[in-house]
Amino acid sequence: MEDNKLKMNRRTFVKASAATAAVTYGACQFSQVFEPAQAKAAASTEEGVKLVRTTCAPNCVNSCGHLVHVKDGRIVKVEPAEFPDPRYNRICLKGISNAMQKTYSPDRVKYPMMRVGERGEGKWKRVSWDEAYDYIAEKIKSIQKKYGDGAMSWISMTGDYGVFGQLISHRIANVMKGTILTNLGIMGDLASNVGFFPATGMLQDGHPWPDLMNSKLAIFIACNYAETALNDSRFIWDAKENGMKLIVIDPRFSNTAAKADQWVPLRPGTDAALLLGMMNVILNKNLHDKKFLTDNTTGPYLVRTDNGQFLTPNDLNGGSADEYIVIDAVTGAIRPREGTGQALSGKVEVTLADGTRAECRTAWDLIADYISRWTPEKASQVCEVPVEVITKLAIEYATTNPAAIKISQGANRYWQGHQAFRNAILLGAICGNHGKRGGGVSWAGGTLFKTIAGTPPCWLNPRLDEGYEEKMVVGSHMFEKIPKDEPYPIRGIWFNHYNYGTQMPNYNKFINEIAPRLELIVVNEQLMNDATTYADVVLPACSWYEQEGELVASWSNFYFQLRKQCIKPMWETKQDHTIYAEISERMGYGKYWGSVEDSINEVIDNFLEDRLRDIDKKELWETGVTSALYPEDFIPFEDQKYFTKSGKLEIYLDFLHELGESLPVYVEPLESNRKPKAEKYPLTFMNVHSVFTVHSQHATLPWIQEVNPEPRVDICKADADKRNIKDGDMVKVFNDRGHVVLRARITESMQEGCVNIYEGFWKKQFKDGHLPSLTHMELNPVQDAVFESNYAPYDNLVEIEKA
Repeated sequence: MEDNKLKMNRRTFVKASAATAAVTYGACQFSQVFEPAQAKAAASTEEGVKLVRTTCAPNCVNSCGHLVHVKDGRIVKVEPAEFPDPRYNRICLKGISNAMQKTYSPDRVKYPMMRVGERGEGKWKRVSWDEAYDYIAEKIKSIQKKYGDGAMSWISMTGDYGVFGQLISHRIANVMKGTILTNLGIMGDLASNVGFFPATGMLQDGHPWPDLMNSKLAIFIACNYAETALNDSRFIWDAKENGMKLIVIDPRFSNTAAKADQWVPLRPGTDAALLLGMMNVILNKNLHDKKFLTDNTTGPYLVRTDNGQFLTPNDLNGGSADEYIVIDAVTGAIRPREGTGQALSGKVEVTLADGTRAECRTAWDLIADYISRWTPEKASQVCEVPVEVITKLAIEYATTNPAAIKISQGANRYWQGHQAFRNAILLGAICGNHGKRGGGVSWAGGTLFKTIAGTPPCWLNPRLDEGYEEKMVVGSHMFEKIPKDEPYPIRGIWFNHYNYGTQMPNYNKFINEIAPRLELIVVNEQLMNDATTYADVVLPACSWYEQEGELVASWSNFYFQLRKQCIKPMWETKQDHTIYAEISERMGYGKYWGSVEDSINEVIDNFLEDRLRDIDKKELWETGVTSALYPEDFIPFEDQKYFTKSGKLEIYLDFLHELGESLPVYVEPLESNRKPKAEKYPLTFMNVHSVFTVHSQHATLPWIQEVNPEPRVDICKADADKRNIKDGDMVKVFNDRGHVVLRARITESMQEGCVNIYEGFWKKQFKDGHLPSLTHMELNPVQDAVFESNYAPYDNLVEIEKA
């Protein structure tokens, strides 16, 4: 869209119809619509208008700054706030709707509410905060007296990128000597970490968006940034204008694929197989970077073929069990890895300390042998990408310098999704692209996960000085453990920032097997939504614009922002921090809480990483934004120092040998369309993110509904014709776990054998049934061995029929 078409009156923008806003929104160029500095100057002359810089951070990765206009205590306008780098001055329809409509929604939870009917009936009575606190306190005391301290549990989700939003449940659980239910696996994002962490020692890291300007080629694997990172997608289009070629690998013809130079559609869940086929081509054509593999990875280290473990001095002579053995490239003798000149390939037989003999091969040779099985023909049979496409893609990646790979959640939401990430990391290593400007293998960077991993233990567990050891249960295991009282009975859950009613896997199992065992369910919420349905107590949470304060990180840049209070809390709403401080005071734990400001300062002052801890706090408090102390042109692993045991990029994981995944491998998705279950349920069901809502947060807001009024199931014409389904027909999507009834949308963006329903819609928006009832939470032993099993919302089979 041309600039002159984007110019519009700022004063009338928020009042414009959603349809008009959607046109601008789809253009992805809000930084061209607004001129924040001029807007601030103009607005400051308006009588009675207060300007507040705050931040929007609803798990959409952008963490946009908002300049909020307040008059007579009410938000009257919102526009982009300024950043030190103006490329991050942006806003979108979701953020505008959140400020202008969600804040004042008739669905707001205005007062503490207690259930008066059966769970799920929706019958409530208004109570005072004192009544709510008294009831909750007595229930917690009763539960802990009968079942033990850990019987009361807390869980937060990622509905807010603030430190409190994501981690306040961790703190309150420790204050109350309760159980922390972890959220990493149950949110569906953890398979990415399962791939990244063992290899790099980092939960995640990625090249900053501006580094795409240094790339000649970018391969996006399951990345639909034009929808899911909308306000950062400008960096992609700028890089394309700068000459970067963009290739998108995705089962769907997504909005991002539509902007790419090449779209590579593949069978859902088979990304790892495609990558193995590419690596086979690269090795056969001798295009791999042997020096990088030798110098910077664990490829040269010897592995015992009898047990799959790295050979160590302890195996040979009773020395260290934490070191590695290599083959000297000149002498052919084995030696400790210190120094240079080790061989990347080789095989030796050694005498072990017990006198027995053992064959050893380099880790690289074991990996290369596995890759040799994955010819382009075999990979094509698995992923259904033509051989010539795999071959050309491999050669292009290997011969373009620099070339970037970005891989995102779409690949990780299959039962074996971590394999795609491991193979992407290996592909980057084979071509020497890690730590290279314009290259790398990126998932996400910025301050967000650095903040989560670096939040100080003293804040997370204020009883640390007392020697208190926190209790923790893996959230993705709750469906197996809570019904069996393992590892101990849990009889209460307190939720915040988690609309589990739309986002939880295995929803029917939670309702039928877990909820009946719980003597207390408490939900802190802004809106009466699907999470509040089965609660015993619903507590009114502040909107972001009412919160007293919050420290907000970003997934896409190195800024920290301060969420400042724009308007006073309406009705009887309170911030989560305040709610937990007040219930703690009621129960005799008040000494563990200070003010919101105290908590923000305590977190900053004790961050585990100095580049987070030493930020300019004065600038943060005064201006609302400051940067973590990373250089503007930061490139992860540019120094080739990894945070692993070996200090190298670990491409072979011996601790996974017994589970069959010491090598980066490929196995079929759990509910593959090639497995017997597909005879009854032949369609692979995806539920991807929408440009219109971040999960369920915006799905019911009027401006959003104006442009995205109802859920639909996307199906290709061939699959629709087989079932006599016409565009717009009401259909039933079902499997052996549940069903949902909604309207069909016939589109050629879907491959045959694959359907999609955009996730985030509330139960009331479907004709019948509920989307999360179709999903499962099957545990994966490999993921559990690294962290915990990941929710796999795309790894489902369904059938569709006319309703």
